[in-house]
Parts: sequence; structure tokens; C-alpha cells
Amino acid sequence: MQWGRWALGVALWCVTGVADAQSTGGSFGAGDWGESESSGTRRTAPTVGGGSGGYWGGGGSSSSGSVGGSSTGSGTGSGDDYDPFPHRTERDRRERGPRSTGEIVWEVLIFSTFGLGMLFGVGGPALRAARRRRLLASDVRVAVYGVSVDGGARREVQEALRRVADSMDTRYPVDRRDLMATLAAVMGGHSEHWAHVGGRLGALEPKGEAQSTFQEQVAELRARFRYQTVGTGATSAGRLAPRPEEGEGFCVVSLVVASHGELPAPDHRREGMERTLDALDQVEPLELVAFEIIWSPSEDADRMSSAELETLYPELTRLAGASAGAVHCGYCGARFARELGRCPTCTAPALGA
Repeated sequence: MQWGRWALGVALWCVTGVADAQSTGGSFGAGDWGESESSGTRRTAPTVGGGSGGYWGGGGSSSSGSVGGSSTGSGTGSGDDYDPFPHRTERDRRERGPRSTGEIVWEVLIFSTFGLGMLFGVGGPALRAARRRRLLASDVRVAVYGVSVDGGARREVQEALRRVADSMDTRYPVDRRDLMATLAAVMGGHSEHWAHVGGRLGALEPKGEAQSTFQEQVAELRARFRYQTVGTGATSAGRLAPRPEEGEGFCVVSLVVASHGELPAPDHRREGMERTLDALDQVEPLELVAFEIIWSPSEDADRMSSAELETLYPELTRLAGASAGAVHCGYCGARFARELGRCPTCTAPALGA
């Protein structure tokens, strides 16, 4: 049902929305689709972030010679037959004499510590790398979450997203998950100012197909505006000026997420979408494949009325009681946005606004 609603909305936008694309928008994100064995962020242009790191243990190789040297010739005996120092000569042993119980206990502690160090110091990255290989071979699910924010919080949301874009760090999987959760918190931080919500939860797909789905969703949302003014490759939109019929304007924020693990389903109710966005904080860092945040408009002077919004984003559901959508003036017949309260053509009050 969610996919059908989303597909129908996109189809309607393709027919009616191209000529009415908003002027400005922002977009950034990060991900690791595993095209190579190296660690770090795989970019999905135009995303910001990146860098490389040794999270998977790529830069910290162990010395196999030292490991082998410690075990070669050690034998399998116990008690006094076990000698952790096989390189000693027979003369050394005679001069040293029998080992005390304290010395034996000390040697056991040393080698126990060494073994634990091998397990967690060398084995830890190896285990993480093995888990990564298993994840790379598993299917991926793509989800889209969208909300519209009215003029009471639009500026705050736009400014918050710009600040995150300017300071983000996505070197490690946990950084990417925390950043995604931060963006979800920005979306949900002003839920009392939401007018629309929506999204879809896709089925599990092979990784290659899921990557195509992810990129298509991101590209389709970016196509809703003409100039990207925030994010890598940002450009200027030129001189912008709000129009009276646009009012304080709305901002639509969409988050596209790809994960090997479970993702919360979008909800078409305010309380349900609040819980959904909160639940994104529970996504496992190693299971998160990629995310992208896309919002429009991105500039304060570029306004979008709810009437324009519902043309550009027909897949979003208007919340009950929201002062949004298009109405017709009962006096002059002009069509205008409900939130204006008065017809911008004849100044008559909106009936039923």
C-alpha cells in the first residue's frame, strides 16, 4: 500500500510538477555500498563526507612472524614439561634450576594476557571484517521518510540542516549512523509544525538493485528543485524574493535510508511518524549502508506555499487539522493557499480556513 501511494504520487508529479519545480534545495549524505574492500565512506554524488579509516582493520596488519615465533616449538606438555622459552639452551636450564610455583603462575598470566590480546587486538578486526563480508553479501532495504514543516519552524529547520552539512563527519560507520539519527531528530524536533508526512518502506533487494533504487529515489527528490544551494557542488540560485501569495512558506524534508537490517515503517499519522524517526537511532552502524537528506526550499527567501507543496509532493499525506492546501475564494474565485487566511487577489477571508 505504501509503495502504491508513493508510486502514484511520483507519477502525478511527473505529469504536473516539472514546470513548477521549486527554486532551491539542499542535499547531502554518505554511505558504503562495498564496491571495494577499503574502508571509509563511499560517496553518492553529490554527497559530503568521506575519508578513509582503519575501522575494518585494514591499516593494522599483524606480524605473522612474531605470532609463529611465539608458538613454534612450544610443545603441548603441561606442568614442568611446558617451557614458554624453547630457545634457551640446556645449560641455561641447569643454571636456572627448577621454576617456583610463583614463576609458573606468572608465566601463565603473561601468556593468558597475550592470548587475549591476540583475540581482541588482532582477532577483533578480523571478526569485524568477516561480519562486513557477510553483510556485503546480504540483501538491502530502502526506505523514504518525508515531512513538511510550516512557517512556524521552517527557518530553524533550514538553518539546522545547513549547520549539519557544514560540520558533518562520516569517517566511520558509527559516525554515519549518528549523523543519520541527528538528521532524523532535526526532522522530528518540530513535529507540532508538521503539515504533511509520508514515505515508503521497500522490500529487501539484492544489493545492486537496492543501490539503483536508492539512487533513483534521491535523484527523483532532487529533481523537485532547480538549484542545490547546500551540499557538495552547491551553486547560487541568484536573487530570490518571496511573493505575497507564498506566505511564510513550508519546507519539505526527505530522508532516504538503505540498510541490511530492519528499518521502521513510515507512518501517515503525526504520532506514528514521531516514533518512526525516533526508531532510526536504533539502526546498527554496521547494517546502515547509506543515507541521503534532501530538503526544499533551502533558502529563506525562496518560499513554497502549501498549495505549491501539494503539487510538487502529492505522495505526502496532509495531517488532520493542518492549515494547508489550496482553497478557492468565495468572492472572486481565485485559488490560493489556505494558510494565508485571506485571498491575495481581493483580500476576502478564506471560507473554512
